[in-house]
Amino acid sequence: MKKVLIFIGLVAIAIIIGVGGSRSAIPVLKYFSPATVTVINATGNIMSDVTVVLDKASARIGDLKDCRQATVSVPGHFSECSTHVNWRDVAGTNSASAGDYMEGCGFYHSTVVVTPDKKAKAIYGRIEP
Repeated sequence: MKKVLIFIGLVAIAIIIGVGGSRSAIPVLKYFSPATVTVINATGNIMSDVTVVLDKASARIGDLKDCRQATVSVPGHFSECSTHVNWRDVAGTNSASAGDYMEGCGFYHSTVVVTPDKKAKAIYGRIEP
């Protein structure tokens, strides 16, 4: 609820000073957009049923071939957390934490590489506006 009130206040201020329809309002609106995560498969195998989890919010990628990447928005309300990637491969079910820092709004994006040893490594964090 607090985020909604802040959002409404920022939009009202933008309209009052005359930037409601201009490019200046875009960063304000993007601040409240869902966090995004790019997963890069460097495992050497196909990753099946790939899901990105941020606290209690999640987004499904599906299958991801080796040396490929996919980006998803993770909608939902969550606070400070790390990106987790869940997937299946020929050896079974896997889960790995990237050890990064994410929040539900604020231009957050993480790029995560899943390595052959089935670990997730964040190689890029928060986007600045």
